[in-house]
Amino acid sequence: MLKIQKLNKTYQKQLVLKNVEIELNNNNVVALLGPNGSGKTTLIKTLLGLVIPDNDSELFLFDKKIEYNLSKYLNVGYVPQTPYFPNNLKVKDLIDYLKSFEKSSIDNLEQLIEDLNIKDFLHKKISELSGGMKQKINLLQCFMTKRDIYILDEPTASLDPYHSLYLKKLIKTLKPNSLIIFTTHILNEVEELADQMFILIDGEIRIKENPKNFILSQNASNLEEALSNIKEYVKI
Repeated sequence: MLKIQKLNKTYQKQLVLKNVEIELNNNNVVALLGPNGSGKTTLIKTLLGLVIPDNDSELFLFDKKIEYNLSKYLNVGYVPQTPYFPNNLKVKDLIDYLKSFEKSSIDNLEQLIEDLNIKDFLHKKISELSGGMKQKINLLQCFMTKRDIYILDEPTASLDPYHSLYLKKLIKTLKPNSLIIFTTHILNEVEELADQMFILIDGEIRIKENPKNFILSQNASNLEEALSNIKEYVKI
């Protein structure tokens, strides 16, 4: 579906993404892993058109070359690592505001409000919310309508165990009709969810593998043990 080819990004003469090449298929859950500062968020923001790559970078959608701005071509849902919402708005007013940007039908809103327990703080201002409450709004704006691609940057951050489990079940439900890309430092999430994992080290893709196959190849019992054999990765 998506093919990233020769993706490079330079900040102030420092190459932070180096010749990244990845193929991403529909109906897959893809995990991006790597130490802090390895380029994961830069890669995500490049796909979203929030960061402009170097001129020699190429992106293909169904073998057709496109711009690095997926939202021009597909319905994309995005969960940023740190959500920023207007502090003066009440949650119910923010939801109405977010609904106004949606071009497709909003099928999942009421169910998500129920499942994420957002009804308990609908009348609170954003400034009054905890980090976990804000993350639930972050998830709501991403999943309130069906998307072609979901891009999730540390999506379980600030969530309690119950809602982390809910999110993982939701990802599994959406997988048959979408491409889902997520970053995480929680390795059991990768084992449980990912069909593919790509490990970024210093802006380069060093490992491309199915997590279960990688565990077997390292003669390990889990992903944490398998990755402990990779010297470059242990600095995560």
